Amino acid sequence: MLDANCAPRTQDALKKMLTLSGDVYSLDAARKGGGGSASVSKSYEKYEAALKVSQQHKDQSFDVSTMHRKNAKIHLSFASFCDTQIRALQSVGGMQKDGMSEEDYVFKYVENLLKAIETGSTRAQENFPRTLELLVKMQGSKDSKKIWRKWKEGCLLLPASTLIRWLPQLISLFKSCPDSSCLDDVAQVLMLVHNDYPQAMYMAVRVMKNEIP
Repeated sequence: MLDANCAPRTQDALKKMLTLSGDVYSLDAARKGGGGSASVSKSYEKYEAALKVSQQHKDQSFDVSTMHRKNAKIHLSFASFCDTQIRALQSVGGMQKDGMSEEDYVFKYVENLLKAIETGSTRAQENFPRTLELLVKMQGSKDSKKIWRKWKEGCLLLPASTLIRWLPQLISLFKSCPDSSCLDDVAQVLMLVHNDYPQAMYMAVRVMKNEIP
């Protein structure tokens, strides 16, 4: 809902953002209907345009909670779109006709899912383990370090409370890290949780060690 106190120009900007984000939502359905690579390109263009309008007017006076909800929907919608593309590429192999590789889609998925969590999407929180799954899958790929770095940066912007439920998975990832760089990335995310919830971290580690049934 638009804030009645907004200046007309600001209201127009918000309306434009909402329209663009609505286009993003509809694109996955368009792809499933046979839109192909044209839909991929159009989806990315609409996604970029919606976020640009949002960022340009983020400090102006329209309803902040509305802005956060819409931003979360934009990010979650595009993350879902990228995950659809990842699964499709995994089933057939190769690269999209628009030149987007599996690594490209994984990077965008991780970036946007974590942004959706940051802006308050509870649906996105449910999908956090998918980022861990993709980190492991991309290990050793040419863009692996870039994907890991984006994951760490995104996680460090999250409230620690959004990560507590996934402590067992994070600890498991920490224990299985194949090199020191990803080990450090996971350690930083675990420390984020530990700093705010040390007791939760202590209990999770004990459970992982089978000290608590």
